[in-house]
Amino acid sequence: MLNPRGDDDQIFVVDDNDNPLAVIDQTRLRREGHDLAARLAATAGDPDALAEVAEAVTRERDAAAIGFLTATALSVMASEILPALYGAIDEFDPGLSVSIRAELEHVADQPQEGPNDG
Repeated sequence: MLNPRGDDDQIFVVDDNDNPLAVIDQTRLRREGHDLAARLAATAGDPDALAEVAEAVTRERDAAAIGFLTATALSVMASEILPALYGAIDEFDPGLSVSIRAELEHVADQPQEGPNDG
């Protein structure tokens, strides 16, 4: 559970009894989340490069930090990187991003098999 206390840049992670578990520096988290999103976008389509990015993230952080970092990176990807990409696509071919979004929505609606499925 998150429990904001203190200055605006820190969030305390607490358990169900309000005992502190961790302190999150939001400025650092936003910066590192932005960096991770940019690295993922830059290496998209290159499985080896993506594996290197994932390896670096897991090597440098504990499991709890990875969760917060990846959630932040996903937020940056959806709120900054993809809209910029869609804008660039529409400058090249107006309306093409609408087709891409429709396809992504279709994919999102389809159940995905996990590594142990089927």
